[in-house]
Amino acid sequence: MVGLSLRRYRENLSTEVTAQEIQERIAVGIPEAEIRAVDLKGGDHFEVTVVSSSFEGRSMVEQHRMVYAALGDAMRADIHALMINTLTPARVRETAAAEDCGN
Repeated sequence: MVGLSLRRYRENLSTEVTAQEIQERIAVGIPEAEIRAVDLKGGDHFEVTVVSSSFEGRSMVEQHRMVYAALGDAMRADIHALMINTLTPARVRETAAAEDCGN
């Protein structure tokens, strides 16, 4: 490993993950969730939005831990950066209603 940068070492160890694979992993871990994943920077920087009733009554930290748990090993090897947005269905409705009132 002498002479290899950490990033280069990680690239040699991991395979590139896709936004679709991230969605599929989260869907397995949080089955009823609505999930949107976007590749922000070529295979290792992503943004995910996860809407799930299982987030009800949980703190944002707990919600994010659920997403991390669903992603499993991908967080340790394939994903360098992940922006997570978690919402309950009720929060989505509230946000939509507020936006409707603003128009």
